[in-house]
Amino acid sequence: MTPRRVVHVLNSTEVGGAETMALRLSTLLQDAGWAPEVVALRGEGGLSDAFLAAGIPVSSLGVPPGQGALAMGRALRHWLASRPLPAVVHTHNVSPLVATALALPRRRGMPRFVHTKHGRARPTSWRGRLVTRWAARRPDAIAVVSRDAAELATNREHYPARRLEVLYNGIAADAIVPRSGGWDHRIITVARLEPIKTLDLLLHALVRVRSDGLAATLTIVGDGTERARLEELSHALGLGEHVAFVGWQTDIEDRLRAADLFVLPSRSEGLSLTLLEAMAVGLPVVATAVGGNPEVIEEGVTGCLVPHGDPTALARAITTTLTTPDLARRYGEAGRARVLARFSLQSMAAGYLRLYGDE
Repeated sequence: MTPRRVVHVLNSTEVGGAETMALRLSTLLQDAGWAPEVVALRGEGGLSDAFLAAGIPVSSLGVPPGQGALAMGRALRHWLASRPLPAVVHTHNVSPLVATALALPRRRGMPRFVHTKHGRARPTSWRGRLVTRWAARRPDAIAVVSRDAAELATNREHYPARRLEVLYNGIAADAIVPRSGGWDHRIITVARLEPIKTLDLLLHALVRVRSDGLAATLTIVGDGTERARLEELSHALGLGEHVAFVGWQTDIEDRLRAADLFVLPSRSEGLSLTLLEAMAVGLPVVATAVGGNPEVIEEGVTGCLVPHGDPTALARAITTTLTTPDLARRYGEAGRARVLARFSLQSMAAGYLRLYGDE
């Protein structure tokens, strides 16, 4: 039987949650008899090699940043017309949604149109909101990665509720080896270094933690537009050698196992894959109570939630966890059990196959 093609439409293949989720889903789709491929509207990035290594073709349309939805829609329409139509077109986040809505005419014989809304990001202009509202009525099925994102989509963005389904992101937690070391004062975060992650709050919290006499260190894994500013802030705060900026790394699980606490200080989240990975390793976690984080972390059982924008509360939660080894151990064990039970890669893939019409 000839594998059915599914095209994932991404803004780019830069490292990010939506892009990583598309990569992991695609590898399972291959096992299920599908032929996934990727088209990047803007251009390629750090995940292109990973897609290609998995046998997943990547095409880049190279639409310049100054050109918007109409240009992306035209480029995607031409790309689709240049090859046999796939069985499914799967879009991720707003720009691919709008571009595909413009590119795919409404008529019989068109691919099934599936969309994933990964978080709370939404257009800021009234024109952008109107266009997104129109485009959100085009997909045959819409997945949202958390109940929080579902509430935003239906109540504020007017997505059609009857086509909406919550499908949690999943990871291969059963293949992740849990940590086995003791508990010390090594903090880690893994994130894109972008404003929405508000890593400056974590740096300010670390100053408070260390001023209380705790010799804590921080490793920041990731890269982005905020890196230079954050490095300057770290030095200005006197953190110096206590903070390591290591960029993107391929040995994320090993680095998580070598740490003692995972912290996610974001202003907004969909459903963080790195949070799931940290919990699967058995790390205690501290995160802001935003987006899908409260759907992953059970406060006081699998980790600690704090209000966003409060470095004092963040520092207090970090200090309490690092100085209470029994609590840290309980968080880590309960967090791994929760991820194994509720956030599996197989469950996520089964949900998308259902949306694809592969019953």
